[in-house]
Amino acid sequence: MRRRSRGKEEEERRGGVEERRRRRGGEEERRGEERRRRGRRHYYRKMSDSLEEKEELELRCAHLKGDARMYRQRNKQALRQLEEVMRERDKALESRAEQQEEARLLLQEKDEYREQVRQLTEKSDKLELLLVRSQGEELQLRTRLRRLTCRTHQYERSSEEEATENTTKGSSEEVRSVTSGENEEATLQQPIEREETASTGASWDECLTSRNRPNFCYRRKRAVRSKFISREFAACNLDDSSGSDITDSD
Repeated sequence: MRRRSRGKEEEERRGGVEERRRRRGGEEERRGEERRRRGRRHYYRKMSDSLEEKEELELRCAHLKGDARMYRQRNKQALRQLEEVMRERDKALESRAEQQEEARLLLQEKDEYREQVRQLTEKSDKLELLLVRSQGEELQLRTRLRRLTCRTHQYERSSEEEATENTTKGSSEEVRSVTSGENEEATLQQPIEREETASTGASWDECLTSRNRPNFCYRRKRAVRSKFISREFAACNLDDSSGSDITDSD
């Protein structure tokens, strides 16, 4: 009996062990399936996440492509503007260089004109000096002419007086009247000669003033002569008056 009970116990034990093993195997299978399910879920989740990320990345790529196009267009516009600015700068530099060249040429012309003006001023100064010298020489020559004309008039008057003295010696009453007139003329002629000698030693301005003054004494003498001298000596008196008028006009 004991052996049977022991065999039964062993069989029960073996059956329990097998059941336990079965249970454990079923549990392991369940756990494996759950793990597989979890793996699949995780895989699907990852796939969905990767798809979402892919879509996001594609959207970002499209957005970035649009931005890149926009920036390219902006860069092209900026390059065009820079090219235009470069052209304008080159034109401005060329115009500035031309202006500088024109200014340099104008300065050269200005220097040349200044040199010409300086030379002309020097020439004008020299010509002015020559003119002043020529004027001085002219004044000297005029004074000499004045003196010579005065001397010639004095000589003509003295010759006329001598001729009148020689002609009046033959007449009787007329000679006395003429001699008295000549004495009066001689008395009048002495201050006239003194005035003429003083005028010859004066300057050109004094000669001009004396030339313009009316020679009252000479006119008086000529009037006295016209009274006492006959008609034969009228031509001589006319020549004397014409010579005096010419000297006055000179």
